[in-house]
Amino acid sequence: MLDKQKICDAFCGDLNVREMPSGLAVSTGFKASDGDAIDFYIKRHPMNSGKYRLEDSGMVIPMLEASGFNLQTGTRATAFRTLLSEHNATFDEDALGLHTDYLEESDLPSAAMRFLTLMIRVRDLELLNPETVESTFREDAEQALRDHFSNSANIEFRKHVPGLEDYVADAFIQPTLSSALPLALYFATNENKVDEAVMLWMESRFKPGRQLPKVALLLETEKPVHVSGRSLRRAMNRINMATFRGDEDAAMARIASYVEQQSGYPQ
Repeated sequence: MLDKQKICDAFCGDLNVREMPSGLAVSTGFKASDGDAIDFYIKRHPMNSGKYRLEDSGMVIPMLEASGFNLQTGTRATAFRTLLSEHNATFDEDALGLHTDYLEESDLPSAAMRFLTLMIRVRDLELLNPETVESTFREDAEQALRDHFSNSANIEFRKHVPGLEDYVADAFIQPTLSSALPLALYFATNENKVDEAVMLWMESRFKPGRQLPKVALLLETEKPVHVSGRSLRRAMNRINMATFRGDEDAAMARIASYVEQQSGYPQ
């Protein structure tokens, strides 16, 4: 038979609980990437002594933001909101801290385990490296394009541009309900993608007799991390663009308007 007490001791032996005027401070045996113990607090309701909530130190999210974490848009922001929902927690934008709702004392043990899991998983957001973020953006954008154009266009992904085989569009969209030229859509996952989109636009601009496709660029966010201001400015002044995260439906509608355009110049 398993010895339940030994298992409990293994989990609880590293806990260090200190009393505070407003409740308890709990230091766990789990470590953050900097080697410090993961701590949380059990705070008493200021007006109801029978209610408590769990809070972090208020330092976790600021440290993530300092390392490049974006709470507003992008893959990490989406993952962060999902984690909060899954663990019944809230992010206080003023205090920059994580906390639960106020709970009955009897609900605290299970809530504490759930909150500790949240704190561990939030730190794992640092592991979403640029390659993972790029892959997620591409997958989400491709699915959004499939959904939006399912009845109005044929889409091929990562397609060599006909007549210019050195160019590979992330999405090649051919309208089926009009005679408009196809659209070569690039995802702005890095600076090379942005520059290639501009170069293809230049080919189309200066060789109009070749019936080359229109060109557009899809940004994940308003300020892509891996694209310099110079490349982005050059693209903005030449080709049609849309921004995906946080306004996906409108981004697809804008791409659709580019698909129906007769010329490839920004409107």
